[in-house]
Amino acid sequence: SANTFLEGTKLTAMREKTKDMVYLPAGEYLTGSPEHSGEPDERPQRRTRLNAFYIEKYETTTGDYMKFALRENIHYPEWSRPGGKFNIDTGTDNYYRRLASVLNTCKDCPIVGITAKDAKAYCLSKQRRLPTEAEWEAAARGGSAEAFSFGDNPALAGDYSWNETNSGEKPHPVGQKKPNNYGLYDIHGNAWEWVSDQYDRAYYVYSPTGNPKGPDSGNEQVIRGGSWAFDAVASRSANRASTYKPNDDIGFRCALSESALPA
Repeated sequence: SANTFLEGTKLTAMREKTKDMVYLPAGEYLTGSPEHSGEPDERPQRRTRLNAFYIEKYETTTGDYMKFALRENIHYPEWSRPGGKFNIDTGTDNYYRRLASVLNTCKDCPIVGITAKDAKAYCLSKQRRLPTEAEWEAAARGGSAEAFSFGDNPALAGDYSWNETNSGEKPHPVGQKKPNNYGLYDIHGNAWEWVSDQYDRAYYVYSPTGNPKGPDSGNEQVIRGGSWAFDAVASRSANRASTYKPNDDIGFRCALSESALPA
C-alpha cells in the first residue's frame, strides 16, 4: 500500500541519516560525580532528563574533516590554514610540526587543531550538531555509574583509550580500542571532544535537570574525554575541562536529535 511504501521510505531515510551513529532513548541519565569524588565542578551528581538523540560512534577523522574544509575553502585546522602561523609547511610557529607525519598521512586519526566554531560548522554540514555536555556524558558512561564506562580502575583504560601511557605521544586511528557498552569508540582518550556548552565551573549547582544546554555566556567552551597527551584519569566520564582555542589533541564527534529526523 501507499502507506507501507511511505513508511519504508522514511525508515530508509532515517537509517541513512544515522548509519554511523548510536541511539540513546529519552530518559534519565547519570551526570556528575558523587561527593568526595572527582572535582568540585562535577558536583552535585544527579539524574538528568534528556530527549532522545543519536551520537556518532567515532570521533571525526582528519580525512572526513579535510574533505569538508577543502570543499568549503574555510574552517581549515590551524596546521593547514593557508597563510597561518601554525601551518606545518609554511608557518612560523612549529607547534604542530612534531605531529606533521600523522597529520599528513593518518586520514583515520581524529581531526585536531580546530575551533569549536569549526566543529559546529562541520556538524551543520552533515545536518547534525555538537552534543551538549550532558548528552556527551550520558553517551560516554555507557550505562555505568562508575568513573569510566568500564569501571573505576584507570589501570584498565589501555584497553579502551589512547592516553599518555600508551599513545607514543600522538593520536591514533579511531576505532582501534574497545568500545563502551553503547558501542562508542574513543570516548575515553585519543582526542578531547568539543561539546556545545560554554563552561561555568558552578553550572551543575544551578543547571536544569532536563536537557541542560549550558550557561548563557562564558569565556571558554567545554571539552570532554581526555586525550593521547593526558593520563587516563583525565578521561573519566564526568571529568570537565575547557578552553577557548584549538589544540593538537582536541577534536569532536557530532550528534543529532531524534526530533530532527523526518516525522
